[in-house]
This record gives sequence, C-alpha cells and structure tokens, in this order.
Amino acid sequence: MSAKTDLGEQLYQLLPSVYRERDNTLRSADNKIIDKGDLAKYLDANGDLLNQIYYSIKQQLNDNFADSAGEDSEGIEQSCQPWLLPYFARLLDVNLVSPDIEGQRAEISNAIAWRQSKGTMLCLEGISEAIGQFEIEIQEGWKRVATTARIGDPLLPALLFGANPALDEAVAPAEKARHPGLPYVTIDFRYASRAVQCEANSAAGKHSRIGTSELPWCQLKDAGVPCFNDSYQDVSKRTVDFRTSRTGMLQGRYHPAKLLCYTPLQVGFFSQDSQSIQWSTIKDRDKYLDSLVSIEKSSTQWGGRELPLYRYRGLTDLPLKIIGAIHFEQEAVYQFENIWLMHSVELTAGVLSLHHCAASKLVLRAALVDVAVLTAKSCLINKIDAAGSLIELDYCTVLTALQAKVVRISDCILTAQMHSSHIDLKAPEQGCIRYSRYAEQTFDVVIGVENSLLFNARSCTTLAPIFLSETFGEPGCAVLAEQSTERIKYGAQDGGEMGAFHDDRLILKQDAVIDKLQGFLPVGISAVLVSDSSMRCAAPKNR
Repeated sequence: MSAKTDLGEQLYQLLPSVYRERDNTLRSADNKIIDKGDLAKYLDANGDLLNQIYYSIKQQLNDNFADSAGEDSEGIEQSCQPWLLPYFARLLDVNLVSPDIEGQRAEISNAIAWRQSKGTMLCLEGISEAIGQFEIEIQEGWKRVATTARIGDPLLPALLFGANPALDEAVAPAEKARHPGLPYVTIDFRYASRAVQCEANSAAGKHSRIGTSELPWCQLKDAGVPCFNDSYQDVSKRTVDFRTSRTGMLQGRYHPAKLLCYTPLQVGFFSQDSQSIQWSTIKDRDKYLDSLVSIEKSSTQWGGRELPLYRYRGLTDLPLKIIGAIHFEQEAVYQFENIWLMHSVELTAGVLSLHHCAASKLVLRAALVDVAVLTAKSCLINKIDAAGSLIELDYCTVLTALQAKVVRISDCILTAQMHSSHIDLKAPEQGCIRYSRYAEQTFDVVIGVENSLLFNARSCTTLAPIFLSETFGEPGCAVLAEQSTERIKYGAQDGGEMGAFHDDRLILKQDAVIDKLQGFLPVGISAVLVSDSSMRCAAPKNR
C-alpha cells in the first residue's frame, strides 16, 4: 500500500533544482525532511487545498457505484458513501434488509442478476451468502423426503451424479443398489455417507468455503449411513414432517415446502484457528509491533489526571490469544483490543479498558467509585472481581460472577447474580441497569433516591438466555441460539441483540437472510436456517 498523494510535495519537486537548493530545507542523511524552508511551507499550504479538491473529485467518482472495488494504489477504499445506498436501492427498486453495509452493497450490485436467475439454487445460495456474510449450503426439502418408486420411472445415468458409469450396466442387485439415481428410503448400512473432496471438474462437485479453505467436494454414497446427522452432509430420506416449524428446532424441517440452509456454527471469540502469544514475551515492552500484536505507550487524561496509557491491540482477524497470567502494579490505563485473555488479569493500581475482548477473570484492587476501574465494550467476561469499585459495561456478556459496588450497565447479558463484595452478598449499592438481562435476586431499589441501584424495568428482562455453549473457551460460547427469547434477541436499545455480539449483528443477519429469500423463493416455499458444526472442518479426501 503506497502513501496518499501529497500534492504540496509534488509541486515542490516540480520546481527547478536551483530554487529548491536556495530554499533552507534541512534533510537527514537518508534524505528525510527535518525542517522545511519557507518555499516548501508555502507550497504545502497550496497543496492542502489541492489535496481536498483532488480527493473530493475522486470520491465523487466513487459515489457513482454502489459496490466496492477494493482499495486503490493509495490504500483508499473505492466505494460510495453509505448514506447514498438508499438512493441506489430506490433507483433499482431494491428492498434493503441487510443490517451490514457490505450486505447492502451486495443487495444493490446483484439486484438485476438475482432477478434474472430468480428461484434457482445458484441465486438462492448467492443471496444467502451475500446478506449473511457467511457460507451457506442449501438442500431442497423435496429431495429429503421419502418417495415411492413407480414402474416406468426413467433412471438417470450415474455419470450425472458424479458416480461410476459402470453402475448403469450393473446386473447384480448388490451393485445395482449403489446407483445414486434409484429412489430409496432404507439406509444402506454397507456404506458411510458424507462429503469428500473431489476433482474440480467433477459432474457432482461443488465449490464451497468449508473451514478455512475453499475446496471442491461431492457427496459420497448418498444411500449410506450419514456420518453427521442433520448436517449438510446428511442427504438421507425422511418421512414428511407435518408439524409446524419452529426457529432453532428440528421439527418441521423435512418437508417439500422447506428450503434447508445450513450455516457454520458461529464460534464467537473462540476458534481452533486462533493464533496465540505468550505474555512473558511482551509484558515488559513499551513499544512492539509484529504481525500478531501492537503495543504502544502514551499518556491520557483519566479522572482529571494524566496517566500513562498502555495499549495492546491484536492484529489478527480472530481475537489474539494471550497465554499467561497478567499482573499490573503501576498506576496507569491499560487498554486491550481484539484480545482473548486466557488467564486472569489482576490490577493492583490503575484502570482497565477492554474493547472486543474475551477475559477469563478480571481482578481489580483499586477501590474507586468516582471513576470506573473497568470499562468494557463488546466483551465476553467470565468473572469480574471489582469489589468496592465502579465498573462500566456496554454490550457485554458476564457468565459466572460479578462483584462491584457501583455498576453502570447497558445492553448487557448477566447470567449470574451481582454482589457488592465477597462478604456482602447484596446487590451493588449504586448505579443503573438498562436494556439488559440480569439474574433474579433481591434488589434494594428506590427509584429517584440517591445512593440506590436504578434500573429500567420495561427495558430489562430476567428471562434466561439460550447460548450455543455456556463454557468459557469453547466455540460458540455466549453466542445466542435461534430459539432464544425475543426480549434478548432484540432487546438492545437500537433493536439489536443484547450482549457481547451486538456489534456483529449475528441475529439480525440471520433474520435478513430469511426475509430476503422470501422474495426469491417459489410460492409456498419457506427457508429454514440450520446451524451446522461440521461446516467448521474441510471435507477429507476420498479414499
């Protein structure tokens, strides 16, 4: 990525060298500018105006296109401004449903192509992946229900299914039963049925991003025993299920009027592919930068005082795993971003700030109530021990313990009861709770009276959340399941989900996929999203 255009410097370099030599510009041995001369400063002032005109014209060109063309040679995103998307949508008569800007761009740029291929599997899969921003494998419901074979039905060649053409000539019943075109209900226990890697030009092959790589795959032994039941690798026939389909439940899926959309298990903060680093290798560094982590030291104003600021930022796509217990004794502000803290973090003095982090245990010894010793946003925390202190949580999920004297909590999910200290099992004495889920307990609450815990009863709920996993460190931990109550799924102040994954918009993206598909499915067909853990691993090679 090259540097942005500096027209002031370009004007200076266009001057004859005699004028540049007369200008008192000081340069270092490696030709870097130390102090600019009067002429260079004058041209810089002109260049600032020219830069604004240049980038305004460049953005005006980008504003003519709704889709993104990636970054240009200067590292600037070539895309229109988000506020223009509704105007593009109105021009093309597109109903924008995606909560994500990239999803909305895809809706507009693919509007004509999707309408031309409306109802096809290629169109439906493209819509699902563009709106949801995750891989989807689709199965048509009529192919998953049991049918009765009839005399005279034509048998399609085995080659069309990617199978051995010799099966068309097979005479022995044992071999003939392997023909993929035969209607069947009873499972053939001689073989296992699953997805395997195949040749890129295979007639039955599909290209999908399963796991961390995109590979061609096909179904092995359609009539065999499913290795992964109720997954995209399961193509066994079922009796028609006439029960009413419910979100997140198995009932009602196998029906000719259903479209099964298998999606990967949302791992949240925890993935087997997460990269890691030992805390002992970076704990004594004030400045550090590599492909995994960035460490910066500066200063900041906190509580009316100037304190040192230590910023630890994970540079990986998934939260960076830091291994080892962390202990801070210096009075400073410690800031973590995009980090998975596997072990405990203890602060004898100072304050802690977390953003998009997962923390196993936080222990904060500084008893402060006038300034927050912990501020966290979009974080998953297992235990918080801040007895006698003030904490602020926004869009967070706390799993097993929370101890604090004063709390300011908004749009959070608290699965355990809150206590003021280790000894006093009463609720926190002061603060407020809004648009959150909290555990049922006795509150000494007096609305409008000083020194009491205030909460908005209308915006809060005590209904229990349903997570894909409740164990800290497991994939899917604290990720809301589809069958969770709507008070939690849409209970945040802006209508999104409460908890640590509010900014990821997982629930809203799933709803957007269903809403968008309804306009492209045949009449009477409805889509069902199925979370599939087997989509986290690539299919093996065929042996």
